[in-house]
Amino acid sequence: MKSLPPQTAPLIKALSFSMDAAAFAFAMLITPLLLSVFDQAYHIPISQTIKLQAITFALACCFITYFSFSGQYSKRKPFWGQILSVAKLTFLLLAIDIIVRSAVNYGNPSLYPLIYWHVAMMCLIVFRFVLNLIKMRTTGWKIPAVIIGDANVATHTLFAIASDRGMGYDPKYILMRGSENRSFDKDEAPPIFNNCTASDLDMGRRLFPENDDLLLAA
Repeated sequence: MKSLPPQTAPLIKALSFSMDAAAFAFAMLITPLLLSVFDQAYHIPISQTIKLQAITFALACCFITYFSFSGQYSKRKPFWGQILSVAKLTFLLLAIDIIVRSAVNYGNPSLYPLIYWHVAMMCLIVFRFVLNLIKMRTTGWKIPAVIIGDANVATHTLFAIASDRGMGYDPKYILMRGSENRSFDKDEAPPIFNNCTASDLDMGRRLFPENDDLLLAA
């Protein structure tokens, strides 16, 4: 696959960052309440609660910083790849949190971080589901796509794009090699892409000589 640099909608980038921050904030608010449910003896002043949250707050900042520099907020990433990245990094930070608390004897070494990071991970995943729905409905996030290949390649590519519409790729043309455009059957493609136009490759070269707004897949 050959792709041109996609232009990220500023709204999506801001929402991605804000939703992650909101997920961690919500986890910090709800964790003390859940602790009081699981541990009836857990009753400490608000000032001490803030101290307990200091480590998790620092690690949450590390999470957001890492995602910022790794392009999670600015690049087009497969949805399930995002979920996997969230889960891996969350469990890593959970382990670090427990190790640090145990080393410095700072609050409950396991119960607080176990509840906090599980709540945070659930919030991060739910918010990503919501963000994915927003991406699918945001015109500024979409980028026109041109598929180059035979009927089999075109059909499989359309199904791959349809399986993760949050990526924002919007197929407009299918350029068939030689005279194979006649063999392409739109009925075999996802119904949402029935508006795709199939034509020969030479015609496509005349239509899109050098268009930086298109993603080309072959």
